[in-house]
Amino acid sequence: MIEARHPALSITRQCVLIGISRSAWYGPGKGDSPLNLALTKLIDA
Repeated sequence: MIEARHPALSITRQCVLIGISRSAWYGPGKGDSPLNLALTKLIDA
């Protein structure tokens, strides 16, 4: 569908051509790891 390393078309242009937003191609965020959340709580305390 979309080729990240296409020689002539950028990811943005490919998304426009197939009718999706660029953020939809990248997908949802992965969120923070459990370790990062635990460290953040320790720092906040």
